[in-house]
Formats: sequence, C-alpha cells, structure tokens
Amino acid sequence: LRRFDAMQARRRAILRRYRHNLQPTGLRFVPLAEADGSADHLAVILLPEGADRDATISGLKAVGIHPSMHFRPLHHFSWFETHALVGPGGLSVCDRAAPRAMSLPLHIGLSDGDVDRVCLELSGLLST
Repeated sequence: LRRFDAMQARRRAILRRYRHNLQPTGLRFVPLAEADGSADHLAVILLPEGADRDATISGLKAVGIHPSMHFRPLHHFSWFETHALVGPGGLSVCDRAAPRAMSLPLHIGLSDGDVDRVCLELSGLLST
C-alpha cells in the first residue's frame, strides 16, 4: 500500500499519454475522459466502426504487443440469456460496442517509449 500512490500516478500518466498520442486516430476511450477516483487499471478503447478487432489484436501481437479483451455483454452469458429481462431488441448499445472494445497494455513497467510504440503500431494498423 505504501507504493500505491506512485503506482497509481504512473498508470494515470500512461493513460494520459495513450489519450494524447491516439487522439488523431479518433479512437474512443472508456471512460471518455479521465475520471477522478478511477483505479486506472485498464486502458479500454473502442475501435472505429468497421474495424476488425481480431485483425487488430493479431497485428499487435505479431509485433510483440499484447492487448486484451475484458468485456462481454452480460446478456450474452448463459445465466443472463435465460434469466435477464432484456427487451426484444436486446441491449443494442452493448451489442454494438462489445466487438470494438479492447484493452491496451497498462502496467507500471511500461516506459514512455513502450507506450509510444503501442500508439504507433496501433495507428498504423488502423490506417490500413
């Protein structure tokens, strides 16, 4: 716990660098803006409409960058499929966002150069 503030500050600095460097790409971050009190433990982005998340992840992995997927809409889990009260159209916002969501690497061991490289590689994949 004595290192928590320093670790939190580094994660927040990494997130700010991601946001700054990726701003020209039009990527959306979740949350949209820095949030006071956030644990800043994930760097979640929404790829642009029509982007192929699997191809983007594969492209990043091919150059040694390992993004993650953390979110699957609850109504797609088996228990919720049979028990949740979801309208006939489902949860359209969740269903549209889920295939575009992914998490960028985020840990205190990342250097500014590492973050810049992630941004450069991701930007290149999205521009092709």
